[in-house]
Amino acid sequence: MVTALSVSANIMIKRRLLILVSLILSYVVSSGLNGTIFLADTPRIRPNLDQYLIAKAAFVVYNTGLINEDENALAYNPNEQVNQLYRQLAGAPFKRLGQGVYYAKNNNITVVEYNVDELDWIEYSYEIDGKMYKFRAPKTD
Repeated sequence: MVTALSVSANIMIKRRLLILVSLILSYVVSSGLNGTIFLADTPRIRPNLDQYLIAKAAFVVYNTGLINEDENALAYNPNEQVNQLYRQLAGAPFKRLGQGVYYAKNNNITVVEYNVDELDWIEYSYEIDGKMYKFRAPKTD
């Protein structure tokens, strides 16, 4: 014999499980979208979201080998993107911003380069659990 009390207890258990599952699912979805849809841990949506999603999809397709390199029309190649930026900056001289730091600007494109050999470094040493760790940081004025 099923009583009204056991039926309502089953309904309460199902509702609580549904709430728990929905909370877990919403956490997983929001943490997954945080770096993709939203910009740098802010509530702002990426302004280039369509291009970013296409580039991500092309990157996955290219790296999983679903298409051959010869047929690759959507290849996501960050090195090529950097080279394209440098070609757009052709003729724009690099100016010294500070010791070992140079920049070039052309319209709305700015490239900053760091020459590691020219930078002054401060070296820090830490001992943690009997092991010595060294850390180098650029010297600031």
